[in-house]
Amino acid sequence: MANGAAKVGLDPREIDVQGSAEALLELAGLSQQEIMPIADAMGRGGRFAAAAAVCDEILDKCEPIAGTPADCLAAIEGYSDVGCTQVVLELWGEDRGREVELFAADVLPHLGR
Repeated sequence: MANGAAKVGLDPREIDVQGSAEALLELAGLSQQEIMPIADAMGRGGRFAAAAAVCDEILDKCEPIAGTPADCLAAIEGYSDVGCTQVVLELWGEDRGREVELFAADVLPHLGR
């Protein structure tokens, strides 16, 4: 982090890094109570059960990179507009290999990087 801060003229001691689950929930406007059904489903049935437990209201608050290639591009551009330089690709579908192929073919070429 120190190297990245130095490149843009910032003192790394003055950067507030929030990465705890509680901080991320707060930033998304979510409560523990709202996500508990998802965590419970994950414990009972893994990622497929957890994915099924996610409601539209939670997705709206989280602003995930998901959906059609156009949806994914719009989400990535939104994160980029506020300074995000990296994203984490987490795959929840049944055919992860195919999801990677689709993302590589239909999203990555449009990022201009």
